Amino acid sequence: MKRKGRIFSIEEIISIKGIGEPVINKDGTKVAYQVTSTDWKEDRYVKELWLYDVISNKHMLIVGKQEDYMGSAKWSPDGKSLSMLLKFGGKKDSKNQIYILDIESMEKHQISDHDKGVTNYIWSPDGKGFYYLSSSPNAKKKEDRDKKYGKFAYIDEDRTHNSLFYIELKKGLNVFGSRYQLPGDLIIKTKKDKKNPYYPSMLLSEEKKFYIHHITASADGSKLALTVAPSPTMEDYEDLTLHLYDVKSKSFDEIEIEHFAGNVLFSPDSSKLCLSRQESWLNNNELVMYNLKTKKINEIETNIDEVIRITQWTEKGMILFYQDKTASKYSLLNENNEVVPILCKSDIFYLGLNYTFDGKNMV
Repeated sequence: MKRKGRIFSIEEIISIKGIGEPVINKDGTKVAYQVTSTDWKEDRYVKELWLYDVISNKHMLIVGKQEDYMGSAKWSPDGKSLSMLLKFGGKKDSKNQIYILDIESMEKHQISDHDKGVTNYIWSPDGKGFYYLSSSPNAKKKEDRDKKYGKFAYIDEDRTHNSLFYIELKKGLNVFGSRYQLPGDLIIKTKKDKKNPYYPSMLLSEEKKFYIHHITASADGSKLALTVAPSPTMEDYEDLTLHLYDVKSKSFDEIEIEHFAGNVLFSPDSSKLCLSRQESWLNNNELVMYNLKTKKINEIETNIDEVIRITQWTEKGMILFYQDKTASKYSLLNENNEVVPILCKSDIFYLGLNYTFDGKNMV
């Protein structure tokens, strides 16, 4: 049977706009989403951030092409502010920095100004700050060497590491919100702050020789779960380990999980972890539950014999994403260990799903 019409050209395919990474706020009234388009003049893809208001049924552009939106839009725990990564410092030496948008005033405020930029971040559960990842302070030694001798690397010795930082929202606003009103030396600092070379940020993982791929926080704010590898290379990704960071004691502990494969989330009551295990890349992964108190592991029975991962853990249960042949599907694993279909049409490939924590609204 002959197809009607014509075939799209390569230029037309590349020019198609893409919509993705939807995130819904706490009460389900607003959705932020990313629009990607082609800038033929600059020979690159550009991103915009849009906001959809459910009540008024209106779409609003909040970050345009000229602002170098770098993704990672995240709602604050109270749903009143939207954070994101924007490039700062000019095209040549631009670095990703954390910004927030106040939804009522629609004003953007810079929070971080890390000299190496921000690669990944999350809100602290109390909404008072951000945990973020950036290049390790030790990376400067290699940069100085490269400037002096040119770029080269020692195999199995020059490993790229990163570090975990925390920045308090109030301090970030104080520094960067007043930079055009007050000189830096007039900003009020405590004795502890004056000794901190990363102010207003704090370095949490000093001298840790690893690469953190992913961070997630417990709902009560007491712990962080870190997915860690020796370096960012694909070869070292097979040697993932799980680390817990205790916020109060500021200590790291490695949790021994056989065949750990990442994809870690805390339970809503902060007492358990759901994570993936995979014996090898030839095998399908499995989801397991790790009890933080008893330190016991239990397999999660789903009867899903395909690639599976947890994307959210809401009050109603776990949101699971998995593949079924060429289809992608989302289902809910409820408290009764029942797999309830959410988005499971076989003729649609689903690219993203985001729920409110109460499980009542989704996008």
